[in-house]
Amino acid sequence: MLIPRATNVCLVFSALLAAPLLVLGQSSKAVSPTAQTEAVRQFSAFLNDDWKRWMHEYPETATGVGYPGENRRWTDESASGFEARVKHLRESLATLKQINRASLPAREQLNYDLYTELIGKWRLSRCTNLFRVITCKYL
Repeated sequence: MLIPRATNVCLVFSALLAAPLLVLGQSSKAVSPTAQTEAVRQFSAFLNDDWKRWMHEYPETATGVGYPGENRRWTDESASGFEARVKHLRESLATLKQINRASLPAREQLNYDLYTELIGKWRLSRCTNLFRVITCKYL
């Protein structure tokens, strides 16, 4: 059975999205417990919100991973849907960069780095579609 290309991309993205959440590490260098707690809270909230957004943007992936409430529709592949996802990538990266990486414990720094890299690669991979090359200049 062939799986549509968009679904394959969504499944790969969801697997990569979940990967940082599984990483274990060691505690970080001396950072005040209050700053560390706040940075971890911000980063966790960011990941939680971003996960919800991606599940909404890619309902096929949401259904595949058991995320509730998105199983009655398809990904919006229109130009405006694509632009909304590109805008969200830019906003996600900007929000992520507002979190103080140095205040995170080592394991969360690794998650931070992996997620930053993931967003960057996702932005680049979306530019390979010939129909969307023009919109990639806004990334």
